[in-house]
Order: sequence, then C-alpha cells, then structure tokens
Amino acid sequence: MAAENKQLMSRIRDLVNTTEELMRDRDDLNYTLRAILKYDSFPVSAFCSGPMVSDCNPCQSGWLLFQDKCYLFYNQDAPWKTWQQSRMICREKFADLVIIDSPGEQRFISDHTEYYYDKYLGYWIGLKESNNTWVWVDGRNVSLEYWAAGEEAGDQCAQLIHDKPLTENWNKNNCIMQNRFVCETETLIRLR
Repeated sequence: MAAENKQLMSRIRDLVNTTEELMRDRDDLNYTLRAILKYDSFPVSAFCSGPMVSDCNPCQSGWLLFQDKCYLFYNQDAPWKTWQQSRMICREKFADLVIIDSPGEQRFISDHTEYYYDKYLGYWIGLKESNNTWVWVDGRNVSLEYWAAGEEAGDQCAQLIHDKPLTENWNKNNCIMQNRFVCETETLIRLR
C-alpha cells in the first residue's frame, strides 16, 4: 500500500509539473497572439525565417532587443522629424516613441545613440509637456528623470542628447524642432 501511495504521489507531481508547463506555454502563445493582432497585416518575413515559432525572432529586422522590448533607432542623416512626425512613424510601425522606465534602459538607449551635426540635436523620446506636467506617450507622469541642468519650460518635448552625461542627457526642446528618434514596442515572443 505504501509503495502504491508513493507511486501515486509521484504521478500527481508529474501531472502538476506538466500542467504548469502547459499553462506557461498557453500564456506565451497568448502573448504572441496579442503581439500579432496589433498588426493589420502581420509582416511574417520581418520576424520569421520559417514556418515554426522557433524560426521567429522577438524583434523584426532592423530593431534591437533589450529585455522584453524592441527598439528602432532612427539614425538617418536626413530628413529628421518633428516630435509629432516621429511619433507618427513609430505608430505606423505599431510602436511608439520610447518610454524610459529604468536606469538600465536609459543606459541602453544612450549607448545606441550617436552624436550628429551639433550639440543641440538629439533623439526624440516619448515625453511631452502638458499643462506644466511631463507626461509619457502612454499617459503616465514622468517619475524617473535625467534632465540636463538649466532647462527652460514652454511648449516642449523631450530629447536625449548623446554627448551629455548619462544621468543628465534629456533636454527640453520645441516640439517642431527636427531630430532623430527612438521607437519602442513589445517583443513578438515572450522571453524567459
């Protein structure tokens, strides 16, 4: 009887482990399905080299992976874009201007930008002044800040300037200024 109970308990543990694994797989597939459904017409070839999920990348070609997000750095020499134009281009790619949520992400973004033209030009990020409050494109107020010293208020948007120190490389600039920019979106495949 004790041997049968031991065998039964072992079988129950195996079933519990299998159930947990299947639930993780289901959650991962639902995550990927939500990512696919963002698109009007999913660009399979931009993500996948074959018919299996294992043939797919978390980010589409030309985008960089960091943690659970994909980033597109608009590094073209010209034409640069206003903040609103930059945001429209990101949204056309089913993304938005980058929201910087952590010191690690701040470092990643800063490390992948470059100096261009002069010290006043940078990369638009998804932060804009609204009623004297800085708000991210998803509606959240800014909590983590890397402002450069001596910034002035006004009808402003935020840009990241490459050649400034990491902890103070956000500048306020008029939203019609033309800059490069950074887009951000969720990965296609949830990473473990």
